[in-house]
Amino acid sequence: MNALKAAAIGAEIAVISTLAVSSWHIAFAGDGARDWLAAAPLATVVALESLRLPLAFRLPRMRMAGFAGGVAMLAGLSVITGEAASLAFENLIFQRTKPVAEAERDLIKAELSGDALKAAISRRAREIASLTAEVEAARAHGP
Repeated sequence: MNALKAAAIGAEIAVISTLAVSSWHIAFAGDGARDWLAAAPLATVVALESLRLPLAFRLPRMRMAGFAGGVAMLAGLSVITGEAASLAFENLIFQRTKPVAEAERDLIKAELSGDALKAAISRRAREIASLTAEVEAARAHGP
């Protein structure tokens, strides 16, 4: 086996393992994500990607029609793999940023609730002061 084939096999192992791990995370990581069907697209790409090297190594021995079909399939696999990697990366970023966005949303809610409570406390304090003044005035006019 020459160095190019060894490098291609190493790269393919890296791509397949990355997509497999991404599939696992899409299916089982995060809040409430426990669904194999969510990982089906990437799992399918993992299966398709495992065809790439056997097909590529076989291309030199194929006839013209088989060679053309093989090249077309390799080109299609490259596009599919690129899209799957993009999906996996987007999912990774989403998983990392979602808790921050949720925390910011909760902070804004808490600040709004705090402002509403402060306004209610202020209004009640004015009412208490007004009622206290009325009670004092009534006592001053008293019996």
